[in-house]
Amino acid sequence: PSLTRVGGYVSLHENTYYSTGARLELDGLRHVGSYLRVYNNDRLMAMNLSSLSDVADYCECALVLSWFARRSHGGARLPLAWSSPTAGRVEENDRLTKFEMRVLTSIGSYLEVEDNTALRTLDVRELESVGSYIRLDDNDALVDINFTRLETVGSSVEVSSLNALTELHFNSLATVGSSLQINYNYAMTVLTIDSLVSVGSSFYFYANTVLERLSADSLETVGSAFSVRSNYALTEIAVNELTSIGDYIDVSSNSQLSVAQFYGLEST
Repeated sequence: PSLTRVGGYVSLHENTYYSTGARLELDGLRHVGSYLRVYNNDRLMAMNLSSLSDVADYCECALVLSWFARRSHGGARLPLAWSSPTAGRVEENDRLTKFEMRVLTSIGSYLEVEDNTALRTLDVRELESVGSYIRLDDNDALVDINFTRLETVGSSVEVSSLNALTELHFNSLATVGSSLQINYNYAMTVLTIDSLVSVGSSFYFYANTVLERLSADSLETVGSAFSVRSNYALTEIAVNELTSIGDYIDVSSNSQLSVAQFYGLEST
């Protein structure tokens, strides 16, 4: 019979002598009692975790892990139904083109997706809450992000240096506990944050150089700073429901800005 359960952790790393195109088959594994880590396996092209339904602690997928990246669809699909893993990290996977976790609804701590040079699709469409932070950074080919159901993030959301991304939609995001940072996305022309009601600390929007309109129609409170700087194509800022900013407003170096609407602002 195949392996179905590991009471502690699973760690697969620095196996440099895998043959090119090597596969790792754990298709019977259903439960991991602690954490799952896969990193520094330089020639590993595919990993089968098709039955895994429960990782109690966290998942870290680092360096050249490419789950199903060489299959006919050219992507990495993880058919997982994890019971609120503490954290998820996907970084430095040079061959990974698609990352999907379509049944995951919550992450207890953080989600990091960084430095995946070939990644084009990030699909976590059922994710509703993240206990700490989300960081998407330096994924140069990323063009498709699906956070359709995401409503709350306990700490911060950072979306930075996604040089191919043209549209970013947080359709359901209502609460960010600390800071919202959307910076250095040089191709982004569409941003949807119209459900956002509160940002606990700071709202930073820097150097998104082709976006023309910044609208947060439901935003009511920002706990500390509201800063919009160096967005050279930006012509309009509309935050008409915003009533309170805890510290300061900095709107500067937006050379095309002609309209900035803060009609509801009562205190700073």
